[in-house]
Amino acid sequence: MGLALAFVLRLGYVLSVESEVYWVDEVDYMALGQSIAQGDGFVNSSGEATAFRPPGYPLLLAGLYKIGISSASDIRLVQVLMGVITILFLALIALRYMGPAVAVLSVTVAAGYPYFIYMTGTVLATTWFSMTLVASVYLFLTGWDENRSLKIIASGLLMGLSILTRSSAVVLGVAALAWLIMQRPRLKQLKYVFLFGFCMSLVVAPWGVAKLSCLRLFFNVHKWRPESLVG
Repeated sequence: MGLALAFVLRLGYVLSVESEVYWVDEVDYMALGQSIAQGDGFVNSSGEATAFRPPGYPLLLAGLYKIGISSASDIRLVQVLMGVITILFLALIALRYMGPAVAVLSVTVAAGYPYFIYMTGTVLATTWFSMTLVASVYLFLTGWDENRSLKIIASGLLMGLSILTRSSAVVLGVAALAWLIMQRPRLKQLKYVFLFGFCMSLVVAPWGVAKLSCLRLFFNVHKWRPESLVG
């Protein structure tokens, strides 16, 4: 019932929104997605190569463009499904660890929360980020409880996607690793610490290397020297 409510509220709102985008961030994200899909690299709405925005959401948009989903209205419809999937994972976490009553309450609050509904109708990273993060948490917890390597691997990959979408999520990834270590895992469980950390790093590393390369190029071009910071 709660998932149906979430779907109806989000779909109703998205269908009421005009097809245009209103925020500069939305224009930038759509331009980045189109540029990647066309093979032109990470180029913003001004036609400039950039590393300002994390690549997670633009890569999603590029994938959607490749399969013919290119308008803001269509992207918002996809995000309706993402919003419902997010709430499904939230319900599964609450049901497993806190019981049916908390699960029902969680789903009801999340389904009707105005901010979540509003963000579904924007071409911004929030809905995608929420889905990847909550899915990662669910797979992380259940993978540990069930000793399932595949779930831990999937969790690490999704946490990597979350970090690529919102860089601040790296704190959550590090916290998850710290939690695993604090559980004092048995020798055979140490592989989960490695798998999670490795898969998360595997997703994030290429972008990190690219950012470092951009910084190195910037400093070289501007002949930056440490002594320039003094007097």
